[in-house]
Formats: sequence, C-alpha cells, structure tokens
Amino acid sequence: MLSADQRSAQHQQPAARRPSSANQQPEAALHAFGNICGVGRQEDQMKLDSEAEENLKRLVYTTAANSPKLTPSALLLSVLQQDPDVRIAGYRVITGLVIREWCLREVCLNSEIIRFVTDPTMETTKLGMETRYGCCVAINKALSSSHLLHEASLSELVGKLNDAVKRGPYLSDRKRVEARPVVDTAERF
Repeated sequence: MLSADQRSAQHQQPAARRPSSANQQPEAALHAFGNICGVGRQEDQMKLDSEAEENLKRLVYTTAANSPKLTPSALLLSVLQQDPDVRIAGYRVITGLVIREWCLREVCLNSEIIRFVTDPTMETTKLGMETRYGCCVAINKALSSSHLLHEASLSELVGKLNDAVKRGPYLSDRKRVEARPVVDTAERF
C-alpha cells in the first residue's frame, strides 16, 4: 500500500479525523493505521521496505504539519487525550511506529506521551491496560536497542519505562501491603 502508490495511504490519516455519521469515530482508522505500521505482524516483519518506510514517514509528518498540532508527537499526544477507545487505538499506532528511530525520538521527547503510557491508572479495562502495557514494552524495547538510550536527558525516562514494564499491565503505583499475622503472646502468671 505504501510502496506502490501513496495516494491510498494518504486517505487513511484524514479518515481518522473525519466525523463518521453523528459521532466522531477515528478509532477504526487508527486501528487500520496501526496495522499498516506493523502491529499484528511478527517483530522482524514490522518494518516495510525502504521506499514504503520513507512514504510512511512523509505521511506522518505531512499529516501532523497539516493538523493544528504541527508535530507527530503533539498529534500522538492529542490522540492519547481522547476517549478510551481512541486512546487504545493510539497505543497501537505508537506500538507500531516506535520501532522506527524517527518516531521513537518524537515519542521520547514528549514527556506527556511517556506519562500516559507509564501511568497504570490511566486505563480501567483489561484491553486498555494490556494495550497500554504493550505500547510501554514496545517503547522500552525500541529505546534499549537505540543509541538514544545513552542520552543523559532521557535517563529519567528510561527508569520510568523500566519500572512500568516491571510492574506489568495490571499493577498500579500503590505499594502492595502484604498481610502480616499478628502474634500476641499470652500473659503468664
């Protein structure tokens, strides 16, 4: 789709912002875009050929430039600030895009995106928690194999991502308090 003719892919992004019937439903277009970006494919097959990758990058930057947000990171953040269904689709798009160095940089330079992805209380449904966690794992994995890992400005972000990955999809920030039996010795005469 992105290799041969970019026109068909160009219709994908505007569809994500267009109202569908009475309400806006961009989640279907975002899910489809996530599939184009590689979500659902095996990890070694997520990237496209070089021409398609360049078209994908151009599509993302052009769409962002033509939106009120102007940058891909601001556009992704605005998706994460939507309703839970749209946010889940946004997590999928980020999961697919962060394997690309240019998008990983966009995501890492926006601390609000990282806050959304690492906040365990952000999602309340099982699907939302798992998708958010999958996105967090994808960012962490892409960052750990990137040269960005050694940038001093991102050290706090790396720690935050590592903590979120260790916590898993369902645990919140609260420290778990284990039950402790209380043993009271009987008074002796």
